[in-house]
Amino acid sequence: MPARDAAAREVAGPAAGEGAEAMLVQLTVRRTDGQAAPGSPVDGIRVLALLPGSWHKHLEHVAGDIVIRVRAEGTTAGGVRAEVTRILATPEVSHLELVACRSLDGPRQ
Repeated sequence: MPARDAAAREVAGPAAGEGAEAMLVQLTVRRTDGQAAPGSPVDGIRVLALLPGSWHKHLEHVAGDIVIRVRAEGTTAGGVRAEVTRILATPEVSHLELVACRSLDGPRQ
């Protein structure tokens, strides 16, 4: 049942004193050609697969954009932005660009 326990922790958030350095960030990714992302989640799934395995991730499609929420330990919104920018330069997802990286935890950058 470890997978169920991990899923429950992600939904509930970190326990007191646990994951104090976790950063919750919302990423908005869009196609570089300006076209709306198709209804298929394939591009979003490709991005998810390339993100660090230690990050907790949730994928959504909103108004033609790909929106991914990540909870990353031991980094800042700027660190998340840098990693995602590096990932989006890879051939598998180079047709996508990061248009927003918004911290959902407060002012830490």
